[in-house]
Amino acid sequence: TLSDGDTLYLAGQPYKLDVHLGLQNSIRRSGQTVFMELADDTPVMKQKLYHKLLQSLGKKLFPASLSRMQPLFDGLALPDPVLKQRVMRSRWGSCMPLKGIVTMNTYLAIMPEAIIDHVMLHELCHFLQPNHSCHFYDAMTIRMPDWKARRQAMTKYLPYCV
Repeated sequence: TLSDGDTLYLAGQPYKLDVHLGLQNSIRRSGQTVFMELADDTPVMKQKLYHKLLQSLGKKLFPASLSRMQPLFDGLALPDPVLKQRVMRSRWGSCMPLKGIVTMNTYLAIMPEAIIDHVMLHELCHFLQPNHSCHFYDAMTIRMPDWKARRQAMTKYLPYCV
C-alpha cells in the first residue's frame, strides 16, 4: 500500500518509507530512507513514483548484471542483447532470441544482485535453448550451480512487489 513507515527493499537492502504531503510529486533515496513527497496523495501516484524509483535503479542494476553474466558465455557467439525493462505481472524476465532482446521485470530492482544475476542468466540461456528443456537447465547449472537457491531466495522479496 506504500504507507508512511513501510519497509521497501532496493537492491536487497531495506529502506524506511517516509511519505509526506508537499508541493510536488517526487521520490528520492537518502541514507536508509526513501522520501516520497506527494502533492497528489493517491494510491496511483504513490505507485507511479515507486515505479519511477525502481526503474531508475534498474537502469544501473540490469546492465551491470548483464556485464557480469556475459563472460559466462565466452566462445559461444552469444549476441550482445538489447536490454529493456518493464513492470511485468507474471514473470521476472523474458527473452526474444531471434530479435536479440532481453527484458527484465522492473520489480527485480528490489532484489540483491545475486538474484538479478540468476534471472539475467536464465534469460541469456534462452539464446542457447529457447525452451525450458533439460538442456536449458543444464546450461544454467554449468554457469551457476546455485541457481535453484537463488531462485528460492526470491520468495523473501515477493511481499514487497506492490
